[in-house]
Amino acid sequence: RSIMEFNSNVTVLYLDDEIINLKVIELTLGRYFNVLIFSNVADALNEISKNSDITHVISDLLMPDTNGVEFIKKVKTLNNSVKCYIHSGVNITDEIREALSKKLIDDFFEKPLNISYIYNSITSFEKINHP
Repeated sequence: RSIMEFNSNVTVLYLDDEIINLKVIELTLGRYFNVLIFSNVADALNEISKNSDITHVISDLLMPDTNGVEFIKKVKTLNNSVKCYIHSGVNITDEIREALSKKLIDDFFEKPLNISYIYNSITSFEKINHP
């Protein structure tokens, strides 16, 4: 079992329309990574287009103005190297399975939050990319 410690090489953009989820992510995941929180798709995409430090994007699946998979498709057009994840309270859907099989998303995180699982998923890519 690895020790969870702060990794300054990782900047996670987290998109969710529920403010409470944003705060929870900021307070928990923020202990281990640089975390940018957004509740608005347009603002999140704008940040991705101008901030080359973003290494990972986590999006809620169900939001009023879009769904997470559609958002991730837009993210990939702006930065194809960013690692992307869906975080949802609904069970894995066919749409999510397809996004995983096409490598559009790198993992699926179920709610409620499992910080150690998310941490390990994110850092496993870091070990591959930055030995």
